[in-house]
Formats: sequence, structure tokens, C-alpha cells
Amino acid sequence: MQQICYKTAFVDFVDKVTANDYKARHEFVYVGTLPHYVMADAAIVALAPMSNEIHVSDYQLRHSQRSEKSVPLSLEDLKLLPSKLEIASWFYDSSHNNLIATFDILSEMENDIGKVAIKINFAKKEKANQQLYCNVWRNRSVYFENENLQRNER
Repeated sequence: MQQICYKTAFVDFVDKVTANDYKARHEFVYVGTLPHYVMADAAIVALAPMSNEIHVSDYQLRHSQRSEKSVPLSLEDLKLLPSKLEIASWFYDSSHNNLIATFDILSEMENDIGKVAIKINFAKKEKANQQLYCNVWRNRSVYFENENLQRNER
């Protein structure tokens, strides 16, 4: 029951935040948790995450919807983000000490893939958590050749 509640709350949050007249307040909302096998990975353990929770701010969601520099996730995919993270493939980006989660998206382009970058121990005031940045990767095969991405296995 609790899972459905946070997913419904996230959809409501996306609807509110993506409205044209919304002004970001740097409010954070829970999106999900890092999988146990990711938390147990040696590279992640070395970063000493204070929690396995993942949060996203209204500012980051608004920022992710800009199309100037990257392709934004569709609103449909964005609303499904908590469920997408549950089945995502996880990678460690050693050049930025971030996690990358990738997942299938609704797209007309064959090689599109959803991507979120997760910064470990992002601190806002005294609360540390994982902050999420999201967009779409075009031509996904190119990114998996990057030596800075190590796949976390289940």
C-alpha cells in the first residue's frame, strides 16, 4: 500500500511542478531506493551513502524538462519514474562518483533510452540523500563503451 501512495504522490508532484505557472521552491520528493546490490557494490560502499533513498527536487524536474541541451523524458515516462527505477540497469560513473540508472522509455526513436544520474549524499540543510537528474540518451550503444561506466550486477 505504501508503494502505491508514494508513486501516486510522485505523479501529483510531476503534474504540479510541470505546470506552466509553477515556480521551483527546491522541494524534494521521494522517488525510490537504491537496490541492495548497488548499495553493496564496493565503489558505492566507498562513497559511504547515508541512505538508500532517492529524492528529486522540483527544481531538477523543471530543469530536466528543458530541451535546449538534452532531450527531456516525456511526461508519461517522468510520471512512471518510480516504477522505472525499480527495474533499471545500474552503472557507476567513476569520473563523477555518480550512479546512472537506465531504462526503456516510450519513444519513436529505436535507440532512445531513459537515463537518470544520481548524486550520492547530496546534502540540503542537514538531510543527506541521493538527488536525481533525468533525461533521455540518444543512440544508447555509444554510452556503454565509456570506460568510466561500470555496470552494477544484480
